[in-house]
Amino acid sequence: MPPRRRTVAAPYGRDEVMTSLMDAARDLFAKRGPASVTVRDIAARARVSHGLIYRHFGTKDALLKAVMRREAMAFSTAAGDPKNPVASVQRLFEENIRRERFIRILAFALLSRTRMEDLYSEEGALGILLTGVREESQPKAKSAPVTGIDPRISVAAASAFMKGWLLFEPWVLQAVGAVGEDVNVIRKDIGRLLEQVISSGAPAPAPRSDPKT
Repeated sequence: MPPRRRTVAAPYGRDEVMTSLMDAARDLFAKRGPASVTVRDIAARARVSHGLIYRHFGTKDALLKAVMRREAMAFSTAAGDPKNPVASVQRLFEENIRRERFIRILAFALLSRTRMEDLYSEEGALGILLTGVREESQPKAKSAPVTGIDPRISVAAASAFMKGWLLFEPWVLQAVGAVGEDVNVIRKDIGRLLEQVISSGAPAPAPRSDPKT
């Protein structure tokens, strides 16, 4: 006899159903984009009736906001202590890696011209980081600049920075409270930051050759 397939129990109870719906929506939104996912698609993946989406969230857009809010809250936790912005940005980078689906959903939403005010902002995490950077910018002994980075990584990081900025510019400007400011001035500052990224590269060490015998 062929082995029996293990049946996964459907979620039960309000909290379990809501979590299952948000998990299903997150996965589908990240894969296909919110506009290409239906309420029935989400319900089928979550193994519940599609009517429960309307009961617990009201609309698909409200479910999208709930997913964005839940995923983004993790960034505020990851940011940690604003007194150490270097450590904070490293943790935030790691959190971005873990929550790649959140980044994909945000990209889909921005490309579909979703209004910025309709998206949950990562103001908590960015606010913590901004506080730390402002404190670090006060007159004090400056740390040595980062050096010794493989130039390939410096160039790759600069490329990702440029593309990412152009894609997420409206959202990040809203998140840090810079909406309405002169974009040309802001982009000049971005250029200066890119110069620092590139200047951190150092020649990669030459590969070792096997000693001749």
